[in-house]
Amino acid sequence: MAPQILIVEDELIAAENIARNLRKQGYEVVAIVDSGEAAILTAAKTNPDLVLMDIMLHGEIDGVVATEKIATHLQIPVIYMTAYADDATLERAKETNPYGYLTKPFKPQDLRTTIEIALQRHKTDKALEARYAARLCIAQEQLRELQSKEGETHGLSQLRSLDLSPDWELLATDLLSALERQEFQLHYQPQFNLKTGKVCGAESLLRWKHRERGFISPAIFIPLAEQTGSIQAIGEWVFQTAYQQIKSLYQMGYDRIPIAVNLSAYQFNQQDIYQQSIDCARRVGVPPQSIEIELTESKLVKDVEGAIWKLKSLKDLGIKIAIDDFGTGYSSLSYIQNLPFDILKIDQCFVRGIDRNIKNQAIVKATISMAHQLNLNVIAEGVETEAELDFLIQNNCNQCQGYLFSRPLTQVEFEKFLSDRMNDR
Repeated sequence: MAPQILIVEDELIAAENIARNLRKQGYEVVAIVDSGEAAILTAAKTNPDLVLMDIMLHGEIDGVVATEKIATHLQIPVIYMTAYADDATLERAKETNPYGYLTKPFKPQDLRTTIEIALQRHKTDKALEARYAARLCIAQEQLRELQSKEGETHGLSQLRSLDLSPDWELLATDLLSALERQEFQLHYQPQFNLKTGKVCGAESLLRWKHRERGFISPAIFIPLAEQTGSIQAIGEWVFQTAYQQIKSLYQMGYDRIPIAVNLSAYQFNQQDIYQQSIDCARRVGVPPQSIEIELTESKLVKDVEGAIWKLKSLKDLGIKIAIDDFGTGYSSLSYIQNLPFDILKIDQCFVRGIDRNIKNQAIVKATISMAHQLNLNVIAEGVETEAELDFLIQNNCNQCQGYLFSRPLTQVEFEKFLSDRMNDR
């Protein structure tokens, strides 16, 4: 069956030309409408495989608002068509996560290529959703088993100690539905090369924006996700989203900005991170080594031999490994020497106020020196003042991140941040 396409275009001649080209290429045009209101109603009635949406429509609802409603309520992929739009409108358009853009006037071959890529991506997304749904069903069953057991596991006891005792079960249930509701977000905190001053990477940070409670702390929902088993689906979503962000950066012209992904202990110990990296990268169409993986010491110390094997398999893919929050866990020089790390991250507790803290100065100096002797790159976290930055530069720290440079940013904010810095050169 030919893919069915809805055209939303308020210039009749242009719409008819597009429809004619689509039919020549074997697509079925289900309708041509000229307003956002009509687009929503027609999409709901005909359920097309794809919508071609003009951004600048006449009427109260423009193409961006119509796309948001169609994508959210009908899960139909949308490709934007536009000849011009102001920056604010384009930013709004990006936030709807469209399946492509066509700049008018466009060639029939560009139309076909963009549509085929969008349809394939949507097919992949639907397959992933089915996998997530299956895993969430398993997680829900595990949650019911946990609730039926007498006593409490350590993780649930920890949650109750955080003043969540009246509604922790409700929170756990909401967590299982958060992926379906698209409540998770990845924010990105830029990392800077201290010699060049340029952005050299970013750490991805998982955020859960609950529909009623607002943002929930990862310190609360990550342990709960591990206890219910939903961390598996969430972790795969994080990998997929990080790779998609990297692809977006490639398309913007940034081909050397890796995204660091934090792994939970459950993910590292229970999941096949090697195969997951390959699968996610292949689906998105970027190299596996486009990401970096961050692990805290406590996630590795229980099974050092197993950790070495897993880390080496990741390094075989070209993925760099960072030890996060160094110095706050089970630090051991022999342990650091034997594990195949590439990056050592100094925890912010040692960086904060370092210009006034003699003990932390000694610790950080020694850490940087040791890391360099082991051929490790050093990243300082939590840099908030010029004095802290000056100390790190003087002591040959390689990179840093922190609020002095930027808070964690949404995808749209992060891309604008990079674009602004490029334009300022």
